[in-house]
Amino acid sequence: TLNYTSMKPIFKTLLLGAFFISICTACSSDDEPSWKSWDEELDVNPGDESYVYPELRTVEGVVIGGEVKPWTPEIEAALREEVKQPAKHPVEVRVSSAGTIKNAIGQDALEMDALTVYGPLDSSDLRYIKLCVCSGKLRSVDLSGATLKDNTLPEQAFFANEYGKLVYVPLLRLVLPDNIKKLDRYCLLNTLITEINLSDNVDFAGRSLANTPMLGGELTIGEALKPAGMIADNLPFYNTGDGSLVINYKRKIADILVDNLRFKELNLVEGVVEELPPYAFIDLPIETLTLPKSLKKIDFGALQNLSNLKTLYINFTDASVLGFTWDEFYEKDKDSDFNFELWCQSFPLLGLPLEATIYVPKGSLEALYKSMALDGRKLVEVD
Repeated sequence: TLNYTSMKPIFKTLLLGAFFISICTACSSDDEPSWKSWDEELDVNPGDESYVYPELRTVEGVVIGGEVKPWTPEIEAALREEVKQPAKHPVEVRVSSAGTIKNAIGQDALEMDALTVYGPLDSSDLRYIKLCVCSGKLRSVDLSGATLKDNTLPEQAFFANEYGKLVYVPLLRLVLPDNIKKLDRYCLLNTLITEINLSDNVDFAGRSLANTPMLGGELTIGEALKPAGMIADNLPFYNTGDGSLVINYKRKIADILVDNLRFKELNLVEGVVEELPPYAFIDLPIETLTLPKSLKKIDFGALQNLSNLKTLYINFTDASVLGFTWDEFYEKDKDSDFNFELWCQSFPLLGLPLEATIYVPKGSLEALYKSMALDGRKLVEVD
């Protein structure tokens, strides 16, 4: 016959075992990123023909600690302050082969706020890092010492959505290898990066940087950029930049509209940019524009409706770049009642705000002024 006294050691053993199992289970769940995104829940891969990106146009919120919270000015301010502060729990890992980042990070997954990686990484590694961002405290990722396949930040690397709802991913800082050649499509869509380092000839695939509302610093647009690539395939609801961006335009012909970009300064790189085609920078919200000495042609409408422009720097002295004088225009238009296209091409700066200040090279003011047809505007000669 069994009694309590005889069973006491057995009960004690069972209770202790259950206690340790519960402790281990709790520790395991606490150390593992638990948030699961839509694509992981459905177990699909971006390369599959059946894979369809959600076309929802509204971002539902930001994923913090595994929960989708409303995107508010207060949260944005807190994140901006957070990125300024030194990391409290930085982690540095070295991997010898791709697909091993999870084991290398170990129990630091949810506590680290900065991660530096050395060694080869694949898409599964980047997905795990993304989950650490969404589930834990990770905000800064340094991949400068890592090796990415084909020197490419792969498709959907840091993009996430929860069961079909678009969400912001609070990745605030990303350092890429110097040899990065391509940002594949959707790789940084809806992230909250505040800065990113990119070389002059990075290829931006469709929506690779779309809707990154906290992006500032400098960004160079080089010859590798494909039409409508970096921003949003001409979809106006995806905006990039917080308004403080400085864009360095480094293409011989400025043939790609930098639409959907919120930025304050546009520099056309000296010795590279030679031509602004029709409507190249129409309606841009920029405050400062620099036109290089190498510029040879400004076509009609290229600088139309720059209503926010406060400062224009002209570094060339060849007045023909600015079209014609009034007399030359009337001579060319004498057989027509009024040729609007010729008029726009003749005086490409006519649409600039009256309050804008225009700086020109010393000794060129008179010649340039005759071609500008800018009555009442302020021109200043500088060395």
